[in-house]
Amino acid sequence: MLGVATLVRPQSLALAPLLGLLVARGPLRQRLLPAVIAAAAAVCVCLPWTARNCVRMKHCALVSVNGGWNLLIGADAESTGAWSPIKVPAACREVFDEAQKDVCFGREARRYVREHPLAWASLAPRKLAATFDYCGAAPWYLHEASPAAFPWEAKIRLAKVETVFERLVLLGALVWAARRAAPGEGPLRFVRAAVAAVGAVFAFLTHGWLAYLALLIAGALRVRADDRSAVLPAAALLVLAATMLTHAVFFGAGRYALVVFPLLTALAPLCATTRSRTSPGT
Repeated sequence: MLGVATLVRPQSLALAPLLGLLVARGPLRQRLLPAVIAAAAAVCVCLPWTARNCVRMKHCALVSVNGGWNLLIGADAESTGAWSPIKVPAACREVFDEAQKDVCFGREARRYVREHPLAWASLAPRKLAATFDYCGAAPWYLHEASPAAFPWEAKIRLAKVETVFERLVLLGALVWAARRAAPGEGPLRFVRAAVAAVGAVFAFLTHGWLAYLALLIAGALRVRADDRSAVLPAAALLVLAATMLTHAVFFGAGRYALVVFPLLTALAPLCATTRSRTSPGT
């Protein structure tokens, strides 16, 4: 499944070994083999497409040749942190092969990061804001597909419904993160509750990405405190962390957060339960 996901969203490949570690049981040494198997299985699904790239693109990219493009969009003196038309560096203007142009873009992006590390790092909050404050993929695509059938007013109405739903799910997940995970937690529970409370405030404000960051912190403490935690909470937090890290490095866009919402929608109802599962055998 993650191999198929990688073919349409290459960063999904990073989740394969991590989810392999998560699902396996026992000490770390026993969990390494399932992690390797999961990663190898995902790569094997992609190999036919990689072979195609070697032949057609003259470059053996695992899935696609736009990593350099995407890195450059978020590593430029005029970058806003969100998507923008790429500004071709002088060094790449005479490179016309698609794969080699991507290599050139990646090289120039890394050069910019080395020369302006603080300017590049300071864009991370804006990238996360562009990714998590408002998704808007569904109304945007519907309106672009047919403005007559789905006019601007319908786009705004659907955007409101989508935003309210996303923030309510986020609040439910924050409540889950704040609740007692196990008897005798001590001060850890109050730390989680405090972080979740701060996140709940930002869930009502424009910059909701700070609420997602608070959920990541409080949720990680919750999973650590509950040794009986099910796979769902850890998987949701893992995907959230991977999404935030990826788009803090590249650039942000609301559609990239879509992968997080199904997991948080499943996680949010756990706010009504004390434990994430009723018994070790469930």
